[in-house]
Amino acid sequence: MSYAYPNLFGVTPKERRHGPSREVNDILREVHARCMRPLLDACCAENLTTPEVAMSAARHRCAARARHAFWLALRGLGLSYPEIAKLCGVDHTTVMGALKGRKQRIEA
Repeated sequence: MSYAYPNLFGVTPKERRHGPSREVNDILREVHARCMRPLLDACCAENLTTPEVAMSAARHRCAARARHAFWLALRGLGLSYPEIAKLCGVDHTTVMGALKGRKQRIEA
C-alpha cells in the first residue's frame, strides 16, 4: 500500500519522490493492522469462524463468507481492490470476483 503523508515523520524530499521510508511504512502498516483487526473479528463472529481460518485459503462456506464480508467492509471504507488484495495477500481479481459474486447472491 502506498501512503502519501506530508512530512509527518520528517520525510525528506527524496522520500517524497520515491515514497515513505521503510520505517514509516512499517509504522503505518502496524496502525492499519490495529484498525482492521476489530473489523475482521466482527466479520468472523458473524460467520462463526476465526480470523486465522477466514484469512487462510480455506474454501469452507463460513470462512469464505467471513473473508468476503471483510473485503466488502474494506471496500466500503474506500480501499481499492489492489489495496485490499495486498492487505490480504491475494490477487485483486480474486477480490473483484468474490465481491461481484456476493452482490449477485444478494440480488437473487
